Amino acid sequence: MATIGLSTAGLSSCIATLKQDDATLAFYAQKVAPATTATTGIGAFTDTFYKFARANCAECHGASNTPLFAVDNVTSAYGVAKNNTYANFSNPSMSEFVSYAGNNHCGKAGCSGHSSEAEAAITAWAAVENAVAQNGGGNNGGDNGGVIGGGPQGGGANTGALVTTTLNLPANLSTNLTTYTAMRWSLDNLTPASALVKGAYFELEVQKFSATTYRVRYPKIVGLSGAVRITGIHVFAKAASDVGIGVEDIGAGDVWSTDVVTAAVVAKPNGYPASPTAPLALGTGTNQAPTLDSFSMIIGIRSNQDAFTVAFDKIETAVALQPTFASIDANILSTKCVSCHSTNNKNGGYSYSNYTDTLASVSKGNPGASRLYTSTTGTNPSMPTGSLKLTSAETGAISTWITNNAPNN
Repeated sequence: MATIGLSTAGLSSCIATLKQDDATLAFYAQKVAPATTATTGIGAFTDTFYKFARANCAECHGASNTPLFAVDNVTSAYGVAKNNTYANFSNPSMSEFVSYAGNNHCGKAGCSGHSSEAEAAITAWAAVENAVAQNGGGNNGGDNGGVIGGGPQGGGANTGALVTTTLNLPANLSTNLTTYTAMRWSLDNLTPASALVKGAYFELEVQKFSATTYRVRYPKIVGLSGAVRITGIHVFAKAASDVGIGVEDIGAGDVWSTDVVTAAVVAKPNGYPASPTAPLALGTGTNQAPTLDSFSMIIGIRSNQDAFTVAFDKIETAVALQPTFASIDANILSTKCVSCHSTNNKNGGYSYSNYTDTLASVSKGNPGASRLYTSTTGTNPSMPTGSLKLTSAETGAISTWITNNAPNN
């Protein structure tokens, strides 16, 4: 139910505030001997970088967070990792895996100072891959190289998406990690247009996170006339002088792409979008708005003057959140749970595909004894994984429904 990511300019993370529970690619301080006697690409990968990834990255990238280069199935992992941006066989030091093993992108000690270990593993792997290529051998898993993009690999939004205009990033972005600048798009200018968001604005916050990356956070919408449900929020980056809308950084650069969230009716502040110039604070009061996703994203810098474009896969009339099974199913279970917990894929032994299956994790009348509630609430809920944590309103609806003996209503 859920990512770090690898961008064309930088491997990504999905931190909102530097928290321990963020779904990030954390290269912990574990030494991996890169030596290999393998004569095939997949064999060398298994002996070298795959060991590094399994030891350090499997928590996120061996589970549900893309790119899945640390999964149990080594053939699948190899097919993902063998990408000329992720692992540069001509110059291993330029690999995204290497740079993000040492740039402290997720705020943890393990992400700082370990580039040499990743580089050593990729260097040993690359030696075999290059020898195989020179000898005319097969690629044993395919080359997923090329430009990484949202939708088509060359960049661009998914079919049917609603796309904003393109905005240049503000000049002189702060490098102070507590300071962000607001970017705002009029949703009147979507292509194709949507009457559901007429008069509304989309805002995100951006800063220069490092010499090679931006960090964006707190997507918000203000000025709606009615609540809407948004499926998939994508941020595309490019050099401002380039044609098109750019590409979406895979991984934590597309953390919001899996969101299915409800944007509530929040009034535009006086003078908006020109003022206030600072990002709107989180909340529902004056000059405030709730965020659609509490996780931030890392996006690679392309040039001295970049531009962002935002796309939404779907914008629909919202289904009211109520303490009924039908509402909980539409707003929570179907959108945030069944991708991992379905009748045909009972991850952890649970399915939320239908009412009967859901009752297996419910103790009627007692939310505190119900896994559906206890695993999704608290300061560090285990479910859902990634950025799609439940809001207090969502867990409240679940609690009330269970307290009312979990009827099929």
